[in-house]
Amino acid sequence: MDYVGERPAAAMVYRRNRHVINLFVQANPNARPEAPRLQAQHGYNLLRWAQPGFAVWAVTDLNRSELEDFQRLWSQASAS
Repeated sequence: MDYVGERPAAAMVYRRNRHVINLFVQANPNARPEAPRLQAQHGYNLLRWAQPGFAVWAVTDLNRSELEDFQRLWSQASAS
């Protein structure tokens, strides 16, 4: 458990090769699907997107392509 914007969020840690991906998922009953948006800061990539019912943030030093692959796979798995 962690906080994003002063609201509780589930915090999960994934590993892809030798890279750590910190994933934060926040319940939001009003969330509508939102396309992923990438930001880069201080050597890290932050990918934010929304699915029905929740918002998601992934933070990692993975490159853009691998992070987008992770997002696609995670979104498919969570929709099942």
